[in-house]
Amino acid sequence: MSVFNIFSKRQKRLRGEIPQVYSYTEMPLRLRVQILYIVKDVVNADPHYETSDPIYRRIVNILRREYGVLRLIKDHPFQEEMRELIKFVITKETEQVLDVMEVLFALMPEHGYAKSAIDDAVKELNARFREHRVGYRF
Repeated sequence: MSVFNIFSKRQKRLRGEIPQVYSYTEMPLRLRVQILYIVKDVVNADPHYETSDPIYRRIVNILRREYGVLRLIKDHPFQEEMRELIKFVITKETEQVLDVMEVLFALMPEHGYAKSAIDDAVKELNARFREHRVGYRF
């Protein structure tokens, strides 16, 4: 999916409302939501599954194991990995959101995604980082 240079973005740039400094600690909610759309686009394009649940389950289980927790979100039902991942991306630290994207990009080749699909997702993510003045890049 491409990033559109919509009217409101152009106007903010013209008014000087876009900061020149990059942040490495804060990740705006709007960016987090856009990241979820990137994940959704990638997962729903999986050619091997009728449903997207298996890759969500793998992402969540990898992160649970790496963090040494039973659930990413306290008291969240075990069988709702997609919703757990959404809440995780919305509420957790910037570095943990980056963990989600790193795991997703690592799993994509294993699930048969074309290099072009991976490259497109990475390009959009990096464009969103620049747009929100977040100083990370994949």
